[in-house]
Amino acid sequence: MKKGKDIDREEQDTAANEPLSPVSQLLVLPGLYCVIVLTLGFKTRCNPSAIVEGIKNTWIKLPRFSSKVEMKKNGQAVWVPVTVRVEDHVIVPDFDHVNIENPDQFIEDYTSNIASTPMDMSRPLWEFHVLNVKTSNAKSVGIGKLHHSLGDGVSLMSLLLASSRKVSDPKAPPTTTATKKHADSSAKGWWCIRRFWLVINIIFTTLIELFKFWLTGCRHNSNSRPSSTM
Repeated sequence: MKKGKDIDREEQDTAANEPLSPVSQLLVLPGLYCVIVLTLGFKTRCNPSAIVEGIKNTWIKLPRFSSKVEMKKNGQAVWVPVTVRVEDHVIVPDFDHVNIENPDQFIEDYTSNIASTPMDMSRPLWEFHVLNVKTSNAKSVGIGKLHHSLGDGVSLMSLLLASSRKVSDPKAPPTTTATKKHADSSAKGWWCIRRFWLVINIIFTTLIELFKFWLTGCRHNSNSRPSSTM
């Protein structure tokens, strides 16, 4: 029989080496690089210290944000919990933001650059950039870069909303308002007709392409078949 300490140690090892989901297993392959980059505009200048504290109270409590990906000998990727220093993941670039001629273009180029830069797989796969650059729409900008193995766009947006709070009430989560569209019966009827013809067009195009594919396969088989000689 195994002792209680041995059982506890095995349970800890199992929890500490949780395998990635099948989709995430593909996303961390060396030849496949998938990240999600999000840009946030703020009405005031960012305080990096406040962002660090906010992430410590929200993101870091989630196992995937405090774990790195490690490949086992059998080729399986697992989550390995590590000690995270949030300050290393919150990046404040040092540049002269006052003399930037075109702030909007600067933010676009900066975002493109970090999106194409490979992530360090030896640490948790996320980072947040703080840029106190005044653009045409914001006083400052935050850019998040998260590996797709952490989640999809919907789950990460839900996480972002859940970790945000109202300015008027720091303990209350933000509220989102949905715009209600009132469409009359005639507009709804035309929408149904357009939708119907779109579906018909897709089906017709698909059948044509399948027929062309079948003809190509038949032609290939006839050309590859050896001809008999008398």
